Amino acid sequence: MRIYMIRICKYLYINILTVIFFCTCYAFGKESFFLVSYFSMFLHELGHLTAALLIGLKPSRISLHPFGVNLRLKRKDIVLNNGDGFSFV
Repeated sequence: MRIYMIRICKYLYINILTVIFFCTCYAFGKESFFLVSYFSMFLHELGHLTAALLIGLKPSRISLHPFGVNLRLKRKDIVLNNGDGFSFV
C-alpha cells in the first residue's frame, strides 16, 4: 500500500498522514508541540542538505512523514558517519 504524498514544491512533499496528525494535534490544542517538533526536525535535515550540497550532491526530495522528516539524495556513493568510524556505501 502506497501512502499519498502531497507535493508542496519541486523538492518538498508532505505525507497525508502528517496532515491528519497536525489536524489531530490542532483539535487537542497541541499544535505548538507539532510545529516545534517538525521545525527542529526540518532544521536538522536542512543541515544534511547543506552538507550534501557542499560536497556536490543534489537533493531528490524532502518528505515530511508522521514519524519525522526524510531527505533523499540523487547519488548513493556517499560517506556515512557511523559514530566513531567511517564507512563507504
